[in-house]
Amino acid sequence: MKQTITLILLLTCLNTIAQIKFEKGYIINNNGKKIECLIKNEDWLHNPSNFIYKIDNTSKEVIGNLYSIKEFGVNGYSKYNRFKVGIDKSNTNVNKLSKNRTYDFVEETLFLKVLVEGKANLYVYNEGNIVKYFYKKEDKPIYQLEYKEYLNSKNYLVKNKNYLTQLRLDVSCDKINYKNVDYNKNSLVKYFLAYNNCNDSNAPIKDYTKSKSNSKTNFGVKLGIGNSSILYENSLYGYRNIKSSGINLRIGFEAEYVLPFNKNKWAFFVEPTYQTYKSDIERGNTQIGEITYNSIEIPIGVKHYMFINQNSKLFLDGAYVIDFPISSSSDFNNSANLEIDSSPSVNLGFGYSHKNKYSVEVRYYLTRDLSDNYQFWRTKYSSASIILGYSF
Repeated sequence: MKQTITLILLLTCLNTIAQIKFEKGYIINNNGKKIECLIKNEDWLHNPSNFIYKIDNTSKEVIGNLYSIKEFGVNGYSKYNRFKVGIDKSNTNVNKLSKNRTYDFVEETLFLKVLVEGKANLYVYNEGNIVKYFYKKEDKPIYQLEYKEYLNSKNYLVKNKNYLTQLRLDVSCDKINYKNVDYNKNSLVKYFLAYNNCNDSNAPIKDYTKSKSNSKTNFGVKLGIGNSSILYENSLYGYRNIKSSGINLRIGFEAEYVLPFNKNKWAFFVEPTYQTYKSDIERGNTQIGEITYNSIEIPIGVKHYMFINQNSKLFLDGAYVIDFPISSSSDFNNSANLEIDSSPSVNLGFGYSHKNKYSVEVRYYLTRDLSDNYQFWRTKYSSASIILGYSF
């Protein structure tokens, strides 16, 4: 439990220290005046209700919000427009679905993210589990593309796909088929781009999804050497001061999924690793046994990157570690042996990555119990390692 709390605290700290740069952009105020400025680009996963900007590097930071800003954008990256819209926020949690087929619209003023511009514009609003799409044609009003999941009288999940009717009536072209459009970003962006290219219009066409951070999957190998220490305790016999220390070696494989927001600063990873440790067990200065500890560790965790420049970045990571011992035991000279059965643990790391290829990391493994199945024994294992990595 303590190690789980430690991991949660680490992730909270990572979120607090996240480095976000000011980048060139613009705002349009309520008077319709466009002002070039610097915007703190947080690559928002959810639509913001406010943002931070400053006129230049020497000026103070200002909060832009729904009351003062009609539009803002980060050059070559993202764009948001303010609209007063009717939005249906029906719960999308499968355990809390409505039994009503009709939409429950409420009027709200929101910053909508632009996905596609042209004769017909496509927007998105993301609020956690609520993701809604909107469309607007030239000088006409903006409408939500209507889609709702609900439960019928037999408690079966049913989908109200009225957005297909909207596409047929308002955003259709003989050369494209609206019937196969799904209610998701990729499908709708593809359709609106096709529609805008299908119609003769002087309106420039722009796909804002191309400038967004993309998810990435990276694979690599890890080699490490560490210093491990073990403290044995037996509450029944009062054993104390039984220790072991030595070098452990490890080789692993990492699969990393870089998240498609916040400028690719966050990633999930899993790193199956074979580790081996063998050393004497001592009481005071007397050798009383030997430990052989081989296992497959599976750290599952979160990594946060802090970019220095295009080729260099620092990272912090934390992981929950599941350990599977292989032919491992603590063998005492004059008493029964202890088969190793380890408890889960947590590791914390800090490292440097160069050109997304090479990395070096210092990693600390918090205490795990290697005698988890024994009532009176506690075998506290901890380790600190230096790990070298190479990504394919």
